[in-house]
Amino acid sequence: MVMLRLLLTSLAGCVVLAWAAMATAQPGGLGSREVFFSTPTINDAVPDAFAGGPLTASAVVTHEDDWRQFEFVAARFRPQMEAELRSIGEIWTQHGVRLAKGTVFRKVHVRKLIPAPLSIPLSRAELAALFGGQPVPFGLRGHSRPLRDVHAVRSGGLTFYGEIIDGRLRTLGLDLDARPPLQTDVAARLESFIRKNGLVLVHWPSRNAFASPESAMRYLRGQGG
Repeated sequence: MVMLRLLLTSLAGCVVLAWAAMATAQPGGLGSREVFFSTPTINDAVPDAFAGGPLTASAVVTHEDDWRQFEFVAARFRPQMEAELRSIGEIWTQHGVRLAKGTVFRKVHVRKLIPAPLSIPLSRAELAALFGGQPVPFGLRGHSRPLRDVHAVRSGGLTFYGEIIDGRLRTLGLDLDARPPLQTDVAARLESFIRKNGLVLVHWPSRNAFASPESAMRYLRGQGG
């Protein structure tokens, strides 16, 4: 029997899972003493600065392993992006174990090459205007307080989160539980934003870097990649 938290989504034909999994012995299956991970990669670090107040019911809360799994990265980091994607590809090909309902992994690649994927002047109010929604706190499961510099905005069926430090957007991620399509007016503003700032949309676990702003927006509009 295989225990997994959740089957989340599929991009480019690759199944995306969420956290560690363990399998017990079965005929033709996996050994009972082996521990498997349900994601091939995680980011090196998550923010450790917490706000003073407690998490509220309006907050977006996610597992820390989901931090920066689906994000926008400045195109100037393309060499580092390609290196990380190659390393994740090796996890898939050399340490992946196919199961009836997905793939688990004997190792995880920890991404370290792009500690700060963005540096864009942006305020919390401008983040709200970009996505047409009121920012809410963003927290990590198992912590009682939200992250101090991270703000989440729900827009239609999608949830985006931005880390803003000293007036600059350092991270812009898409919550893994989100589903397209993005609202038409928000999609237009976001497309302009990513073109202006030269951003690439990357889904790390599935090794999928969208080739162009057009392909990224097709996905976010619910029209395929």
